[in-house]
Amino acid sequence: MPREDIHVHLNSTVFFPGEYLLYSLYTLNAQTGKASTLSKVAYVELIGEKQGQVFHHRLNLEQGKGSSDYFVTTNIPSGKYKLVAYTNWMRNFKDNFFEGDVIIINPYQSDQRNLLNQNKKVSDIAIPMKGNAKNEAIDNRFFEFSLNKRHFRKRDQVLLNLSKNGNFNGTFSLSVRKLSELPSPERKSAAVFPSGKTTSPKNVDEEFFLPELRGPILSGKAEHTDSKDTKIQGNIIFSIPSDDYLAQIVNLRQDGKFLLNLDGKNRGGEAVISFNGNDKEQIEIHIDEFKSLGRKELVFADYTISPEMEEIIIKRSLYNQIENAYFSAKPDTLVTEAARDILPAELVEIYHLDEFTRFETVSETVVEIIKSAWTTRTSEGHSIIEVRGFENTLGMGQQALVVIDGIVEQDHENFIRMDAEEIKNIKIVRDMLFIGPENFPGAVVVETHEGDYIDRISTASGERVKIPTAQIPKKYFRQTYENQSEGNTIPDYRFQLFWNPDITIQDEKTVLEFFTSDVEGEFEIVLEGFTNDGQAVSLKEQFIVE
Repeated sequence: MPREDIHVHLNSTVFFPGEYLLYSLYTLNAQTGKASTLSKVAYVELIGEKQGQVFHHRLNLEQGKGSSDYFVTTNIPSGKYKLVAYTNWMRNFKDNFFEGDVIIINPYQSDQRNLLNQNKKVSDIAIPMKGNAKNEAIDNRFFEFSLNKRHFRKRDQVLLNLSKNGNFNGTFSLSVRKLSELPSPERKSAAVFPSGKTTSPKNVDEEFFLPELRGPILSGKAEHTDSKDTKIQGNIIFSIPSDDYLAQIVNLRQDGKFLLNLDGKNRGGEAVISFNGNDKEQIEIHIDEFKSLGRKELVFADYTISPEMEEIIIKRSLYNQIENAYFSAKPDTLVTEAARDILPAELVEIYHLDEFTRFETVSETVVEIIKSAWTTRTSEGHSIIEVRGFENTLGMGQQALVVIDGIVEQDHENFIRMDAEEIKNIKIVRDMLFIGPENFPGAVVVETHEGDYIDRISTASGERVKIPTAQIPKKYFRQTYENQSEGNTIPDYRFQLFWNPDITIQDEKTVLEFFTSDVEGEFEIVLEGFTNDGQAVSLKEQFIVE
């Protein structure tokens, strides 16, 4: 299997509270440079030199691509940080991860010992000023930038023309941001890919990480409460409260361990995990915690602040406060996914109970309304639900799968005892369902009005667990001053004028539009990404707002 590598395009390397750390991530085949189709999940962490982990993001990847952001809050201390990114498969190779330096300056906390050096001046700091852009060669093999002008007024329209030099396609990200007046650690560009780091597989006796080919992998273990040495026979049922997810069932190994491969589209949250086998009451299920990459292999930048930076820090903090005070007028929006129909329509009967005469109990509802399901009793006296198959074939004593608000309910009596007024609709699946090692002669899929069955699940029926939450893509706000009155009174102190983490440029010439803010100074345009055949693209340009 091929080795993977990651490149991350960051919008900056120095951040203040009230600002967004924005990033676009590219997972690549380390040999070809092309987008990797191996991993469907990547992980991004911000790790402090002394503060430990600040955030841990899980990204669902589409053709090796993902993006997200992090809002820097006032409770994060000033200090030196590393942004690291990797896939699970990359952890099988030594030093195989992306790392980039990040500096956070928090003037709202009195303790600045992590950065403060009273005796050092800005000129003594061996870090390039203004974003390290001017000394770099412009890579125009693939694109050429041209602006409608070089000097702009406040709240002025900027037209960026992108011209392709050749017939190629690819995926790119574009950032337009004010160049920092403070020293800035070097921001890694796509032009340095591959990184050139020598990586080798870990020793065979070290921990092995499976590639996440379809989505996140969860591992765990089922144990007897009275004896951890007892062999456990059975399987694990995994349910997520979602209308586009049915269930997963996986076998246990003899030692009680199991692996769950989640759907890559799943965005995480809470789930219910339950044991299906003998001695249910004596079984405890534990989900393994995700192991962070840690900071033992990281070398942090040499960075200090000095008292002569005070004016710059105060001014930038003031602008951030004003911007955040008007955040409701400039909102980002989350990108929603289209609903997926997991049950074939031709196999499903749907009963919207408000269209029928309401009955108090589920038993009466099943008898009077539901044509293809009924309640019966087992030889042990337990009530169960059976479903009639096509051509009126009977269930022959086998209980159907019952799912309530996405949660598998093994004890059908809990469903039968429900107040029928709580139920919005019932779907009957009249066909065999094969889920992992189990099969069911039909299913009863129930949706309640509140959709809150997970909050009422009994301990005997399952255990609520947290699962990794995926970052939800955003559509970022774009300020415009077209067709607006000159008396617009909303302040505009944006340092970040434009950010698009996922640009696909198809045409020979493309024009991008954005507007300047009330912030004066020198701004930088950065285009990063990779062509479909694995060529790195890194292009920069500057303009002035006055």
